[in-house]
Amino acid sequence: MFKAFEFQVTTRVKCGANLVDGLGKEVLALGGKKVLVVTDQGIVKAGLLEKVTAALEKEGLAFEVYDRVEANPRVETIDRGHEFYRRVGADVIVGFGGGSSMDTAKGIAVLATNGGSMAQYAGQNKVQNRPAPVIAVPTTAGTGSEVTGNIAFTDLTKKDKMSCRSPLNFPRVAILDHTLLASLPASIAAATGMDALTHAVEGYLSKKASPMSDVLALEAIRMIGSNIRKFVANPENEEAAANMLLASALAGMVITNTGTGNVHGMARPVGGQFDVPHGVACAIMFAPVMRFNLISSPEKNGQSGRGPG
Repeated sequence: MFKAFEFQVTTRVKCGANLVDGLGKEVLALGGKKVLVVTDQGIVKAGLLEKVTAALEKEGLAFEVYDRVEANPRVETIDRGHEFYRRVGADVIVGFGGGSSMDTAKGIAVLATNGGSMAQYAGQNKVQNRPAPVIAVPTTAGTGSEVTGNIAFTDLTKKDKMSCRSPLNFPRVAILDHTLLASLPASIAAATGMDALTHAVEGYLSKKASPMSDVLALEAIRMIGSNIRKFVANPENEEAAANMLLASALAGMVITNTGTGNVHGMARPVGGQFDVPHGVACAIMFAPVMRFNLISSPEKNGQSGRGPG
């Protein structure tokens, strides 16, 4: 019997080489006049930020940079970013970097129209007003944050990694420009790639999976399996980088509709308690959870010649 399902993809996705050069036009299309660029010190030191600022300057746009994002971004980091957003009078936010920078940008956008502290929005559907517009530009291939309604953050007072989940949280635009991944360190390429693989596999095995999510999950698994080694060995390999970046976005679309599973359920407290990077925590938990879950869905776990195995 055919099971009814819903599937949501809200973000407009642009995919291709050097698309970051058109960032300013995307800001203008959203009616933006002043941009807050949210990023981290690693991006600044790598010289990648100049590509974003040059694209904004080309269109005559004013901008300010908030570059204090850390891995597993803190409640305080998002709250301070919101204060900075209001002080400088920005109206469009660009999340530029890995999942932490994009999640921080999305969190700032929530506070811009809903007020308060990010800690108030942990959980499901607590965002009442549509957030300020966000353009997400990932520089890693892993989190899929550029196409999800999830915002992950850490509350240090509770040593807990939490998430704010709402269909209002989607970035308006995602720019998938694989040339931005060329200088990615191998350790980060590997960890974020494992995060993307975990998303795809957990989404495929989820009880909320649907025919649409299965198609995207299986394609993401195939693309990651074929490209992750080549990408980690050489992030300048454009074909591998492009495939990993697209696979990450596909997997992000999957978990938006299916949720995640026990790997993420166990990785989050590891991140909250010990500040372990999220992709590393997922990689640690992936194999034992897969073994534990094997009997629950043998046909999807490759035991009948089908599925990712």
